[in-house]
Amino acid sequence: MIESIDVEEKDDKQRFMNEITRRGISKLLHFTTNINVPYIFDEGFIKPRSTLETSTDVNLSNSDFLDKYRLDGKDHTNCSIERINQKMMKFKRNNFSQNDFTKFFCVLAISPKYIYRKSTIFSITNAANNYNRNTIGIDGSFEKFISLFDLEISYRDSSGHFIKITRDKEPDNIPTDIQAEVLIHDNISVNDIIQIYVETEENLRMLKSVMKVSGIRVDPNLFKCNPDIFQ
Repeated sequence: MIESIDVEEKDDKQRFMNEITRRGISKLLHFTTNINVPYIFDEGFIKPRSTLETSTDVNLSNSDFLDKYRLDGKDHTNCSIERINQKMMKFKRNNFSQNDFTKFFCVLAISPKYIYRKSTIFSITNAANNYNRNTIGIDGSFEKFISLFDLEISYRDSSGHFIKITRDKEPDNIPTDIQAEVLIHDNISVNDIIQIYVETEENLRMLKSVMKVSGIRVDPNLFKCNPDIFQ
């Protein structure tokens, strides 16, 4: 089995572990397209975009990148906690070619242990937001992690408008802002992918078929059709 090489963890790992357990956090979520999934499993890792773009492997360097500009940087993998950023997924889906019926989203559920990887950092909202990056700050501290669940979060959007989000009976394991991010700088081992979600049974059949034709052996129990994840 392929294991991640870099397993360096935060000095206060136990504080993170205790909070993850207390809140009932069971997974991180990363969405990508079905085009990328076979490459991920063939390579053995989810890798940051900066690594993919400079790879000598043509398949990796030509991965299906969802964001042309990546204003938040390219040296990490963007994840959310427990629920996907449907706002961003909807925006990206609208950019799909209307004639391409073979392309669809897959959501990869990842072990929450990457929360306390030493190089992982946290953002209370979209990491590309200028006000968030320059005024609020994005870092890997326990305090910043806790702030993802604050009762009230305030920032300014790209147009300068003031945004205030208040928790409204959200479960303890759900961040206040749907766009809150966990930014993972390490490679993420496929061994730490605990589920692959797709939206329809047809998508499920297509993905399994491509994996099989590609000669990539994956536990069939890893695949799951769950439309609710995408809503």
